[in-house]
Amino acid sequence: MGTTWLVPHDLGHAVDLVAAGATPVGGGVALLSAALPPRLADSAVDLAPVLPAGQLGGGRLGAGTTLARLAGDPQVRRWWPALAAAAAATGTPQVRALATLGGTVAARLATADLAAPLVAYGALVHVRTAGADRARELPVREYLGAAGLPPHIVVEVELPVTGDGAYRRFALRAGPAPAVATVAAVRPGGGEPVLVAGAVGRDAAPVPFPGPGPEPPPAELLRSDARGSAGFRHALLRALAREAITELEAT
Repeated sequence: MGTTWLVPHDLGHAVDLVAAGATPVGGGVALLSAALPPRLADSAVDLAPVLPAGQLGGGRLGAGTTLARLAGDPQVRRWWPALAAAAAATGTPQVRALATLGGTVAARLATADLAAPLVAYGALVHVRTAGADRARELPVREYLGAAGLPPHIVVEVELPVTGDGAYRRFALRAGPAPAVATVAAVRPGGGEPVLVAGAVGRDAAPVPFPGPGPEPPPAELLRSDARGSAGFRHALLRALAREAITELEAT
């Protein structure tokens, strides 16, 4: 039997359906990707009616906002340029037109481009769980690295920090490809740069640099897999950090 698609009448209804075992679906990119095979339950919840796209304002980004909107929105490009650059580096134009901020964060993929800049900007993830009449806030790094989260829906992402930023990534081939290492460099309020490494940790949570300079986190904190050893990623991060800092200093 196929999957039954459900259309909730409001966010609370959607949360109840997810708590009952339905799979939440935002932009639905994974349904079209051989690299991200979908894992649908017997029923799936279409979140588009309850998480409309394009809600931006006051440092709060609606979960239904597409990555194409993040990449091109003047407000995002001005206040969170590293996030805009990471969104622009994600997938193809077709993927960015469909993929949502909430779905990308909720997927908690270790190679997600958005993860490092979100951590660098101090992002908070707002999630709704069954039985709660309001969203719960979690720092994005805690959310991405957490195990055993209850069924939930990401409803928005809050960005309390603004500042100049730069983003660098390395993949094993040109064009859309999973990152082997990424670096987001952000200068909150014109102060010292904050650097965060993505796609290198042992789970989906990015790894902050120990200081404002380009010296990466210790190799023992980094992952080793078929795409690169911890030592290789350590060297990559140093090079990417230098590039990001150079761009940051030029702004």
